[in-house]
Amino acid sequence: MAILNKKLEDLRAVQEYVANLTANKNRLQAQKDDLEFTMNRDEARMKRAEKLVVLLADEAVRWKETVESLDIEIEQLVGNVFLSCACISYFGAFTGVYRKRMTESWTLEL
Repeated sequence: MAILNKKLEDLRAVQEYVANLTANKNRLQAQKDDLEFTMNRDEARMKRAEKLVVLLADEAVRWKETVESLDIEIEQLVGNVFLSCACISYFGAFTGVYRKRMTESWTLEL
């Protein structure tokens, strides 16, 4: 009987050890799943961030071109306003040939 009790105690100890290993395995598997989820999520975020950086770099080029274009337009604004005002003021009173010569002259001067 003592041998049987010893064997039962050994069996319980092994079952307890296996239960602890199983619980540890489940805990580690949950950690692994959580880390994989986090890794996949962060990889997706990195891809989106890289795409955003590239798009912003392209946008910076476009903004630079727009600023250069606006600088030229601002520089020419006074002349454009002068031509518009002159055309409105003088076109009604003169012939088509004379109007064409006036605008060509004004354009050359500006």
